[in-house]
Amino acid sequence: MKLVQRKSGQLYTVEAILAIVIMVGFSIFISGVYRVHSSRVSTSAELRQMGEDALGALDRSGWLASWVCGSPPNVSGLDSALSQLLPSRVAYNVYVLDVDLNQVGNAYASHGNPTNMDVVVVLYVASGYGSYYRPRIVKLELWYVGE
Repeated sequence: MKLVQRKSGQLYTVEAILAIVIMVGFSIFISGVYRVHSSRVSTSAELRQMGEDALGALDRSGWLASWVCGSPPNVSGLDSALSQLLPSRVAYNVYVLDVDLNQVGNAYASHGNPTNMDVVVVLYVASGYGSYYRPRIVKLELWYVGE
């Protein structure tokens, strides 16, 4: 039996393997780029959800309105509750604003400066406490620590 001496079959095999390597490499590259972009989006959505959940829980319990609608607002109570509700990997600043979005006196608690970070801002409206109608807006800035 005589072996076939043509080399074109080997060349086609090498070409097919090279094409597969290129396609797999491109797929890995594209999925890596997409993963980085989608993780930033989910991170922002996750931060926003945590902030809304924390403020919503405080509002449902009645504490949020009692703290922010008072005169003057009790930001230390709000700050203490938020530090317990939010994970330790999340830093935040919280401000109490009036309906014109002006800060109410010194009603804020600052936990750092989020420069060069992805910051999410959550605005939450508390309409008043009991029969006392004084709408206040809680502005909560959230970011991850150590990123």
